[in-house]
Amino acid sequence: MKTETMRAFLVTGTRQADVANVPVPSAASDEVLLRVLACGLCKTDAKIFMSGHRDLLLPRIPGHELVGMDLQSGRRYAVFPGKTCGVCSYCNAGAQNLCPSVEIFGFSREGGLAEKIAVPKSSLIPLAPDISPELATLAEPLGCCVNAFSQMALPPRTDILIFGAGVMGLLLAFAAHKMNLCPVLCDIDPDRIKTSRAFLQPFSIPSFLRKDISYPVSAAITATSAPDAAEDALSLLKPGGAYFHFSGIGHRGNLSGKSFDQIHYKQLKVCGAYGCAKIHMETALKWIASSPDELSRLLKTRFSLSRIPEILPILWQGSGYRHIVQP
Repeated sequence: MKTETMRAFLVTGTRQADVANVPVPSAASDEVLLRVLACGLCKTDAKIFMSGHRDLLLPRIPGHELVGMDLQSGRRYAVFPGKTCGVCSYCNAGAQNLCPSVEIFGFSREGGLAEKIAVPKSSLIPLAPDISPELATLAEPLGCCVNAFSQMALPPRTDILIFGAGVMGLLLAFAAHKMNLCPVLCDIDPDRIKTSRAFLQPFSIPSFLRKDISYPVSAAITATSAPDAAEDALSLLKPGGAYFHFSGIGHRGNLSGKSFDQIHYKQLKVCGAYGCAKIHMETALKWIASSPDELSRLLKTRFSLSRIPEILPILWQGSGYRHIVQP
């Protein structure tokens, strides 16, 4: 019997990948087979290709920001990008992103940069008819922002400084606005600041060059892996302020002891945020439905699987907004 195949973007090693014909996955009894309608391509996907990732198992089909259609029912779904055990204390608390047995789509389980994907039924989030598949790919990254601000409740109207004016910085600013906070965005790149203003203006969110901000702030969050941003955030916080560590630093450098002492001497509140849980994506989809025109500004280009190799190096350099793959 002939094996049914599909096209997929398959990473086999560092900077080694190709669009290949691979077997169509078979869905287990607790899964459904989806046709991928759209899959967001982000800097994490570029990292997987360009330098590898801590959670990556090769060979692998990347893609964790996906939307698909059930081939049997025709229903459309956003997909929480993980298969969890469902019984541990984290899963029972609704923190599936911390499940020690989680299989993450695009890392330890095949992702959405393919024509079809087998998805656990527990990962499916029904998509409202008025939300496009392309826009719904923002549910996962925006869900990560919801998770971050859910870790530490800030009083309404708290001022919060966001470091980094890339897509995640803009989504954090949007999320802070939706949570009745007072976000301000900063970046070291004048072009990114200029570009960010078209997205931020409808929400009356200001943005500045980092060098122009010297006043103390009540809360800060990093949407960049640059160690300097974390150090600046800690130094600008008021005593008793809140620091959210949203982007990992990785191998780019280390925080100085002086920065850590800021936590001690100013009695700062510190929390981390990693990924998101399904409930955060559900909230994100509601927010997307409330501002579809504004959020669509973040969607840069739409292209097929064959163009992924040329787009990933651009993403790796931090250029562009969200790119959408339509297999």
